[in-house]
Amino acid sequence: MTQTTKLVTVFALALTLLAAPSFAATAELTATSHQIHWNAGDDLSRADLRISGPDGFTFQKVFAAGEDPSFSLDAVLGEIPRGSYTWSLTTISGLSPELLDAMKAARAAGDVAATEEMKAAAGFSATRQSGAFYYDGLQLIVPSRDSISEVDIPTKDQQILDDLIVVGSICAGLDCVNGESFGFDTLRLKENNLRIKAQDTSNSASFPSNDWQLTFNDSTNGGKNKFSIDDIDGGRTPFTIEAGAPSNSLYVEDGGRIGFGTATPTVELHVVDGNTPTLRLEQDGSDGFTPQTFDVAANEANFFVRDVTNGSKLSFRIRPGAPESSIDIAADGDVGLGTSSPGADLHVRGSDGGTDMKVEEVSGTTLQRVMMSLINNGPPSFLMENTSGADNRWVFTVTDTEFQISKAQTTRNEMRIDGDGNTFITGELTVCSGSAICTPQTTYPDYVFEEGYELMPLDELKAFIEVNKHLPRVPTVAEVTQEGINMTTLQMRLLEKVEELTLYTLSQQELIEKQGALIEELQKQLTNP
Repeated sequence: MTQTTKLVTVFALALTLLAAPSFAATAELTATSHQIHWNAGDDLSRADLRISGPDGFTFQKVFAAGEDPSFSLDAVLGEIPRGSYTWSLTTISGLSPELLDAMKAARAAGDVAATEEMKAAAGFSATRQSGAFYYDGLQLIVPSRDSISEVDIPTKDQQILDDLIVVGSICAGLDCVNGESFGFDTLRLKENNLRIKAQDTSNSASFPSNDWQLTFNDSTNGGKNKFSIDDIDGGRTPFTIEAGAPSNSLYVEDGGRIGFGTATPTVELHVVDGNTPTLRLEQDGSDGFTPQTFDVAANEANFFVRDVTNGSKLSFRIRPGAPESSIDIAADGDVGLGTSSPGADLHVRGSDGGTDMKVEEVSGTTLQRVMMSLINNGPPSFLMENTSGADNRWVFTVTDTEFQISKAQTTRNEMRIDGDGNTFITGELTVCSGSAICTPQTTYPDYVFEEGYELMPLDELKAFIEVNKHLPRVPTVAEVTQEGINMTTLQMRLLEKVEELTLYTLSQQELIEKQGALIEELQKQLTNP
């Protein structure tokens, strides 16, 4: 093994040790020159392997139950660059499809506690571990302790009052002892109240002189186990890591990508968590404004914005699988629903035959409400167009005095309704019932001419009129005042009366003709006795 390879291997092993698993159970790693294999156990439900490397290289694969995670050079399309790679493996066990469905149902019902209870009962567990390897252009080099040997270093204590070059390790602190066993440590600080202070003695106003300090744990009883960077002059602590923080809580890889909870960030800022990774935006009121907190989060159910301050309402959601450009805001502010090139302030477009718009009010209070408004400084209009044929565009307009319906291709109003309710139409008025194509109604009054139809005798009709002051089956003034007039029904009733009147007239004509013949016969008898 070359010296360069040894150094790379040591570096890679250091990364692996620093990136220790967050959970006790881990997958056993084995490797060859071309493949890395993780033995995750027989109870594996799912495993997610992620690898990142030089020049933006990323690899991600999900392994189902019964599949051991692995990475092979043969599985990578194209040549991968030389350099150091980091890997992150998340394994899940005890997660059956039935448990997953039950957890989703509990989440949908808002019962978060139930999901934890179900996972505990099912023996659910998750393991996240990470490490590193090196690719030298020919083979994968995976670090192991066997490839590293310890070096014997003199342990004699020294006190130097001049420049110091130490070939070996250094221990500084009140608790260092003669014959200190350093192991791999090059520099060891050993005492309580550990601090490393950088004190800048610059005394010119044009030079920076701020003092900084690395602080290891609080110095008070019951204080925090933590590591901090302190701004001494500013009296601030801008950076802290608490003991017990998960591996890869903050990870900056060689391309500048930052991972939270992952050693393999694939974008500039990559947040990984087993349950609803979340970004919280909190205005705390320290600047005088009203406190307000929003969460931006995502899980298998949706991406959402949560108004934490006001009851954790989910005011904005996107479901997985939503079509492309479900909501698309163009550079000029136009909003497209289903289109990436909206042609209006709001453009709804679909291609599956089910495009529609719905405005729904579900209040339990029965009340007339304005459900849609078109407001304009001038006559507002809306257009309806049938693209299956030519000249099928109609415009509905409200002027200062009228509601108008017209064809977009002409300037003629086909129908107008004025403020007094008067209606004007350009063409003919045809009333149909129950069909787009006019067909005779089942109650059309031609039944009057059917054999067996009985006309009311005229003496009974006279008596009815004298008592009721209207024709039979014709609405009264009181009914019209109370209920209005159904023009179709009224027209049919009037036609019925016209047809009945025709029968009365024909009957009377028949009687007149008989009487005329009788009169003519009597005149003949008088003339020729």
